[in-house]
Amino acid sequence: MMGLGPTLSQVPWHEKLRRTLARRRGARLGEATVVSRHVHVSVSQNPEVLSVVTSSDAGQAFYGRGVPGEIIHLDIFHAVADVDHRRIAAALRSALPHPDSAEGKLLLDYFDLMTG
Repeated sequence: MMGLGPTLSQVPWHEKLRRTLARRRGARLGEATVVSRHVHVSVSQNPEVLSVVTSSDAGQAFYGRGVPGEIIHLDIFHAVADVDHRRIAAALRSALPHPDSAEGKLLLDYFDLMTG
């Protein structure tokens, strides 16, 4: 008898994130963070509802990048507090494959982190 493989709940979070980004979608990390390669929008009357604008590439919109999909965009919505961007970056760095830095670009050149 052949197994069906792991259910989605059994797949590690970093694999779920890779699959989501590959499908050009956004993912919620924890309660207050959204990650994708696109622009995110919210409405002030309903701040817990976010939209991922798949027709608007974050790298092109924010940085004028010529190649779509280069930038991983994170929006962190939180109460007044410190956000440990180093922990967030370390988690994403371990979870996501990153582009070859042979062109002289740093890993930092591929991430956009916004808080609000």
